[in-house]
Amino acid sequence: GAAALAMAAVMPAMAADTAVAASAATSVAVPDNVLLADWKGPYQGVPPWDQVKPELFDEAIQFGIDELKREYEAIVNNPEPPTWANTVEASEKTGERLSRVLSVFSVMTDNMSNDAYVALDKKWSPKLSAAFDEIRLNPKLFQRYETLYNKRNSLGLDAKQMRLLAREYDSFVRNGAKLTAAQK
Repeated sequence: GAAALAMAAVMPAMAADTAVAASAATSVAVPDNVLLADWKGPYQGVPPWDQVKPELFDEAIQFGIDELKREYEAIVNNPEPPTWANTVEASEKTGERLSRVLSVFSVMTDNMSNDAYVALDKKWSPKLSAAFDEIRLNPKLFQRYETLYNKRNSLGLDAKQMRLLAREYDSFVRNGAKLTAAQK
């Protein structure tokens, strides 16, 4: 539970433009799973707590991970040179569906101490860590950020954008992006 929440928190802050990331996400049919549906209600909706069951999480988490990877692949394979919009903004918009699923997952695994949720947490925590590591250690993604970071003073970024870019670059480095393949 705590691992899922931590992973969900670090996932974005990392789009082509938004249309490319969105098309990557929507090119695959979303399974009919209540955990993958948009939430309804005020304030961007609320989770469908009354419909949440342990057996729904495997499909929802796997689909969310696969969708996140497709969104990042659209960013790293963008033939255009990196820009704020097609790299940083695009990265910020990835993983929205997975983040929603992991929010519910975290609540359920932290609060429901039954065998089903314990098993789900044990199963998915390492898989989520591996998926996020794969993204964070993607050399093509890091190269896009590094290009922007190295020319940050000429990009016309405001103070918040400069801070975000610096924090993201530093996060990549701290997480091993500059390590050699043998070191990784």
